[in-house]
Amino acid sequence: MNIYWDTQNHVLLESTSSGQQIQTVEWYLRDLVDITLYIVQPKSDDQGYDQQEAPSGWTPKLGVKHEDSLAGGFLAYQGSWPKSGSGANATYGATLNLNTSELIADFNSSASNNERSLILEFTLQDASGHHRDTTQVALTITGDVIRGTEGSAPTALENWPWIEEFTDPATGKKCLRIQNSDGETCDVLKPQGV
Repeated sequence: MNIYWDTQNHVLLESTSSGQQIQTVEWYLRDLVDITLYIVQPKSDDQGYDQQEAPSGWTPKLGVKHEDSLAGGFLAYQGSWPKSGSGANATYGATLNLNTSELIADFNSSASNNERSLILEFTLQDASGHHRDTTQVALTITGDVIRGTEGSAPTALENWPWIEEFTDPATGKKCLRIQNSDGETCDVLKPQGV
C-alpha cells in the first residue's frame, strides 16, 4: 500500500496527483500490511506535491489505538521504517502486523467482533525523541473470516452420510451407494459404461 503523507498539512493522501485526502484506512485483522511511505509537501504553486526525505536522524512511527483509550498500549505499532533512496526519491518501507496478541484479544473480548473503529497515527520522531508533524486518521479493522483454526469445510460425502463412495471390485471404478437411515442400500450409481 502506498501512503503519501503531507506533513505540512497533517493529512494522508491517496496520490500526489489527485491530492485526495484519506479519511479512513480499512484493513483486516491478522493481515500483514506492506506500506511504502512517501513524505510530501505541497509545491509552492499549490499544483501538486514534492516528495522529500525526512531530516537526518528523524524516523517515521505508526501506532494504532482505540480512540477512547489513547493512554493504553498499542494494538499495532511500527517503529522501524528503513529508507530507500534519498532526497526527492526517498521512500520508507515497513510491514504493519495486524496479527498481534493485543488486536486478537480486543476482537475476542466482545461478542460483536466484526470490526473496530480505531485511530491510526503517523508521527516523525526527531533525533531528540520528540514527535513532529503528527497526523491521525480513522482506521477500520474488520474481523477476518479465515482464522486458521476452523479446520476444513465438510465434504459433500460428510454432508450427506447416506451416500457412500466405493470402488466397484469388478471394474475398479468409483461408484456411489445410496443408503437409508438403517444402512440398507437403496440404489447404486455407476459411471456410464460400467
